[in-house]
Amino acid sequence: MGDGVPNASIAITDFVTVTNFHYDTYTANIIEEAFSLVPGQYLVAIEETIFVNIGLAKIQTIFTLGTTWVNWSDNPIGKWSNNQCFKSFVTCLILPNFLDENDW
Repeated sequence: MGDGVPNASIAITDFVTVTNFHYDTYTANIIEEAFSLVPGQYLVAIEETIFVNIGLAKIQTIFTLGTTWVNWSDNPIGKWSNNQCFKSFVTCLILPNFLDENDW
């Protein structure tokens, strides 16, 4: 995050094909070398193709203004925009696990 807006990619994962459009668990392994994160704010995001709209679990009780983000090519507000700009006051749940699978 830079100036409160997502601004750089730290790591990417393998491509995952979503086959069940209900809430499910998927593993997307990071394909970069090992990295360390210093304390701070980070965005964990999912990129959809133009043909698939992935349904994510959503929760209102933990929503905080300015902490949820969307981005698409013809976004009328700009590259990264907060959900509330589109009258969406929910947090989409993405639960990353950054442990090495050998540590499980």
